[in-house]
Amino acid sequence: MGNGHPWDTKKLRRLRRKQRRQLRALPSRVMAGLHAPRPAITLEGDGAVVELELRRRAKGCIEREGAVDVLDELESRLPETLLVEALQKTDFPPEADPALNQVSSNGPSSKLEDASVHAALRAFATLAVMADRLSDDDYLDPRVR
Repeated sequence: MGNGHPWDTKKLRRLRRKQRRQLRALPSRVMAGLHAPRPAITLEGDGAVVELELRRRAKGCIEREGAVDVLDELESRLPETLLVEALQKTDFPPEADPALNQVSSNGPSSKLEDASVHAALRAFATLAVMADRLSDDDYLDPRVR
């Protein structure tokens, strides 16, 4: 999309960034086996319109089912979660740095086990990944291909 495209707005770019952070915060078990194809666009300029609508609907999925609190919690804990995962895969003695001793490996909220919350997060992920496939920057969550 070039400059001046009427649908490539700051609002779309902000929503895109937020949803990408949210997607990355989702546990792998929510993302596992996700089928989110690229929507077929008839006219070249329509991709941004469809992307924005998919993102709006993805946002609606988590708001309607009350999953937004779970997603907010997961997103706020993402840096620590990724650090714990990295340290678990590294031959690095945590006692070498006292700050690392404070790292918690608490699991995700028990609300994530609720079937309706899980379904809402799964629907959110599907729509957000479909929207990402329409974006012109070629970004996809690293767990999706």
